[in-house]
Amino acid sequence: MDLRWLYGYLGAFRRLLYGQLPSIFCALFVYAGLTGPVRADSPCGFPLEGAAARLPQTQALAQALFKKYPMNEYEFVFVGRSLTILQAYVQALAPMYPKLKAWNLPLSLKDQRSISDQEYLKRFEDVFFRFRGGRDLGTRKLVFIDFIETGRTMAALDWLLRRSGIPGELAGVTDNPLLVRENMRLGASVTMRPVELFPIDLKTAMDIGTDRWYAPYPQGRIQDEDFDTSTLQPAHVEGRFTDAVNAFKLEMFGSI
Repeated sequence: MDLRWLYGYLGAFRRLLYGQLPSIFCALFVYAGLTGPVRADSPCGFPLEGAAARLPQTQALAQALFKKYPMNEYEFVFVGRSLTILQAYVQALAPMYPKLKAWNLPLSLKDQRSISDQEYLKRFEDVFFRFRGGRDLGTRKLVFIDFIETGRTMAALDWLLRRSGIPGELAGVTDNPLLVRENMRLGASVTMRPVELFPIDLKTAMDIGTDRWYAPYPQGRIQDEDFDTSTLQPAHVEGRFTDAVNAFKLEMFGSI
């Protein structure tokens, strides 16, 4: 009996229970007007337990990425809102490493969509090149990084990259590598290019893998028929993400 679907639901539930509830409560407080601007020193600011608490896990994961993808050779593209904490840490390093380039591609990619392939591809290219800063990709290699539970996001991204002609490598951070590999083996999440997996434990997934509260941009569901890509603009960075970057700078360097 195939129980992979059950494992997926259990994984989603445990992330909601242990990783997302603080974000949900903070969002409710903000919307209800019970707290003011979300800054790093507020109860709902970044991070809830201090940057130092997340720093060792974040550093270890970032170092694993840099070892596989040297920062002077690769450009790091964080897909969606899942690895916000890791992206904030990487961007906090930028002043110390001038060759380091990392940015967010705020897309929530799904393999089911209500628009044509042509429109799906057009929307992807529109958002990608806007956030990339132009159509000249230069000589640096791209690596697309996302937190994955089943591998389906990587399959959708691979499909879009192949049809747009955008070169790039795929890296998936996951706390369930066995399920991801099994899905790929059985064809549930097929990619034409290899996906480099970076396994992490459940606590790390909760702390830095799935907390979307600090994401720099809203969710870009380009597969939805009524989604307007013009609502996604690189300059409109959420203050919560800036707080996260600054918190890491303060923890590591003592200043912003």
